[in-house]
Amino acid sequence: MIVSLLRRSLLPFTAFLLTAVLLVPDAGAQDRPDVTGTWQDTLSVQGMQLRLVFHIEEKDDSLTATMDSPDQGAQGIPTSRLRVTDDSLTIEVASIAGQFNGKIQTSGTQIEGTWSQGGRSFPLTLERTSATAEVEAPDRPQEPEPPFPYTTTDVSFRNVQDDVTLAGTLTIPEGEGPHPGVVLVSGSGPQNRNAEVMGHKLFLVLADYLTRQGIAVLRFDERGVGASTGSRDSLTTETLARDVEAAADLLASRPEVDRDRVGIYGHSEGGWIAPMVANRFDEVDFLVLVAPAGVSGGDIVVEQTVRMAEVQGAQPSALDSIRSFRSRLMGAVTQEADSATIARRIQRIVKTAGGASSTAQSLVQAYTSPWFRYFATHDPAPMYRKVDEPVLVLFGGKDLQVTPAQNLEPVRSALQASDSPSVTVRELEGLNHLMQPADTGLPGEYRQIETTMDPEALETVASWIRDRGAEK
Repeated sequence: MIVSLLRRSLLPFTAFLLTAVLLVPDAGAQDRPDVTGTWQDTLSVQGMQLRLVFHIEEKDDSLTATMDSPDQGAQGIPTSRLRVTDDSLTIEVASIAGQFNGKIQTSGTQIEGTWSQGGRSFPLTLERTSATAEVEAPDRPQEPEPPFPYTTTDVSFRNVQDDVTLAGTLTIPEGEGPHPGVVLVSGSGPQNRNAEVMGHKLFLVLADYLTRQGIAVLRFDERGVGASTGSRDSLTTETLARDVEAAADLLASRPEVDRDRVGIYGHSEGGWIAPMVANRFDEVDFLVLVAPAGVSGGDIVVEQTVRMAEVQGAQPSALDSIRSFRSRLMGAVTQEADSATIARRIQRIVKTAGGASSTAQSLVQAYTSPWFRYFATHDPAPMYRKVDEPVLVLFGGKDLQVTPAQNLEPVRSALQASDSPSVTVRELEGLNHLMQPADTGLPGEYRQIETTMDPEALETVASWIRDRGAEK
């Protein structure tokens, strides 16, 4: 389904789009049908309507193409291959393992075909249009606007070990301090300080709420994003943890903040990073973990793929095939020592399953990265068992990315075996991975939901920090 436009397996964790185009040589430029222009149609997937838009241009006898998914806030996705032969058009988008195959109609205004992604195919008839595809953004009633009843300060700090300077925003409550303070840590993918995803500014809303409740909040641009320096090449979760350690150090040093009440709020991948930092940095006094994985990333990928397909209506036989395919892919990643061997195994697995070479290419690129190899093989249980701070853990009952059925009990068991003086684990019914009230929990809903973070989840976090954050 098109929702896999979202980067990597643990959303949001994504500013998922690269605004780029790929030039594709075409030897038969003079004879090919004219496909330049803007083409669009709407996918119907389990009751959701998702527009796809392709922009095709010609330059120096080559075609350039990008793809948009405006209903998911996605623009400028680069294509990996574009081929025009006689009356047919093929567009491959390797970054999301998607492909359009269509027949150009004699009128020249339609291309009738199918969109294939994730092992499924959907009818798609592209129509040439001069209109720019837009979507009216849903209201975001929780997004705060100035003036704010607290102090907002731009700050910067250094991860000396990696020679990285991070930039962020510190919000300080009104009234006499020192105040409890918390560092916000987002999930996977390059994230700015507001953790923007699908039209929501998750951390802007959360920071505003917590600061109004008397809690100082530090949120920052990840390395290589926004005003922060550093490269994202070869980074892993461990690398990102060093940046968070520097953030916690800064927060603890501020005179407005009580250095005995400094905590970390980690969402999704951030739920792994938070205990990593706490286990080696004495300044951390409490942890809030939202949708943290309790098993290895490889197991997460298999489960989330199956669960999403199930919610979309896949039959049991199809679910078995999906589970088998993803399990074999994860086996290649977790069992092999070098990227070249992993790549060969992935290519064989995809070919045996009848997949396209572009699918294999995109999977190899994603699954051999340092980040994914760490993610797929990391067992978080030993890390949780080393925690000695109070911990609040929240899961959304409709989370299809880090499902509570797979992860809640492993997290609870590991933390209960730790030296933590207080472990609170809750499943909030009806909420998705972003802690929004949801119908299905599918990522395709995220943008259309007006609520950025459910009020119950916000108050649960704020009251727990106020009441129990000082325990250690």
